[in-house]
Amino acid sequence: MRLLISTSLLLFCCALPAAALELTAVSPSTAFPGTRVTLAGGPFADGATVMVGELKVGANDVTGSRLTFIVPTVASGEYLLAVEQNGVRSRGPFILRVVQPPPRILNLAPTTLDTCGSADNRAVTVSGSNFSPGATLLFDNAAVVIDNLGPSEIVFTLPQVTPGLHQVQVANPDHQKSLPHGFIVSNTPEISDIALGADRVVEYELLIYGKNFAYNAQVLRNGGAVGREDPMNMVRDPNRDTVRYLDCTTLVYIRRPVAREARELELQVVNPGGAQSNVYRLTTP
Repeated sequence: MRLLISTSLLLFCCALPAAALELTAVSPSTAFPGTRVTLAGGPFADGATVMVGELKVGANDVTGSRLTFIVPTVASGEYLLAVEQNGVRSRGPFILRVVQPPPRILNLAPTTLDTCGSADNRAVTVSGSNFSPGATLLFDNAAVVIDNLGPSEIVFTLPQVTPGLHQVQVANPDHQKSLPHGFIVSNTPEISDIALGADRVVEYELLIYGKNFAYNAQVLRNGGAVGREDPMNMVRDPNRDTVRYLDCTTLVYIRRPVAREARELELQVVNPGGAQSNVYRLTTP
């Protein structure tokens, strides 16, 4: 009996205290909601939970000295981290800084619009992610009016801008910006069709249909320039062909042929700055 009591006292006296639960490292220390974060320390066991501020989050991939968790959807800020298991909370003041992910543009539709187009045809859809309420659409670093804003889609109307390559970005209220996305405004003229217009015996009209015809566009006939009609001078030279501008989709080519035999013509529209249309071939007097 004395030997048994002595042995029991020896075991009680020499028993090691349980290791204290502690954190020694957090990686990364700054993360977005949805990011996987690793905590080092321990000893960790199954059933451990992570406290992100006052929010309890389940732990994953738990080993004795390491576990992971997914950052919950919380507002930006700094949150005290701790691990709880079996009613014990870890020691070690570690802070997780939560930031929101920057906006990201994946696609623009369309990626090109013409200078000649109605307001109904100037809508642009920006598809992406992380567009926050109150986000701003930047076109060449200038804010434009947003027609519709969602977390993954923004619709805006293209403002009146010069032709060429432009940049589209999304800026969130926290001042984070997406990478710029290229957008092209085209002023390249295009001839889609030519039809016969009014015939006045000594002259007749060819109606040139297409797009992006500038007010002072030049029409080339077989490589040579056709004179533009002067709206301030209604006296017409009966021996000279002229072109009248109607709008950016229609030009009127007034032909005054010496004879009415059919011949092949090549017509082309050239805008100021040198943008050229396709060559349109037809047979006409």
